[in-house]
Amino acid sequence: MFNLHVPSLRVERRTLHTMMAIAAVVLLAALFPDLAHASSGAADDQENLPFIGVMDKLSQALTGPFAFAISVIGIVIAGAILIFGGDMNGFVRSLVFLVLVIAIIMGSGSLIEYISGKSATIASVGQPLVLGLQAQLG
Repeated sequence: MFNLHVPSLRVERRTLHTMMAIAAVVLLAALFPDLAHASSGAADDQENLPFIGVMDKLSQALTGPFAFAISVIGIVIAGAILIFGGDMNGFVRSLVFLVLVIAIIMGSGSLIEYISGKSATIASVGQPLVLGLQAQLG
């Protein structure tokens, strides 16, 4: 009654060979994970990487008080240019917005730390501190 035509799934040989090769590599990686040379993620593996020291220095440079001061100066200057800049073409306006966004991103970590007060939090209060405060009060 109904004549449905189902197209055949014909795959070229080159595609079939490529798919079989990918499947073989995935199967070998699953069966022999030691051959994948993957890092375990342990701390001793990370210390051996050559760029860890550079990344730590970069992280400290982008989150320190100097970077916070530079970001505040960038926000003030970019805001002043946007307010009092007058007629600017689109390219200059985009550059000013780019400076503003970079300054906000750089200063956001220090600003949140300053607002939340995490840098001045006492991690744990021990018994000697409590006794010392009671002696001073009473």
